[in-house]
Amino acid sequence: MHLYVQAIEVFDEQWMAWKGLQQDLISLGALDPPKPAANGSAAEPPLLLALRDLRATIATLPSSQLPSVRKECHAILQACDARS
Repeated sequence: MHLYVQAIEVFDEQWMAWKGLQQDLISLGALDPPKPAANGSAAEPPLLLALRDLRATIATLPSSQLPSVRKECHAILQACDARS
């Protein structure tokens, strides 16, 4: 599965934001629909919501998967830093 995701990222690093994927995840109940921000501004991006869901589930992951999670989190941080 990890290799599949890496292959998808070669084609589009923003694959988690694909509208069709987000709609499928919402329809399957795996992702909550975007909610308007409390101050009435635009809804939070689905990627931000997915990252929050990931953070909430890290405690349930087997310890053998934590190195992969750390690696992906590090890659996300590097991508954020590159945009700053």
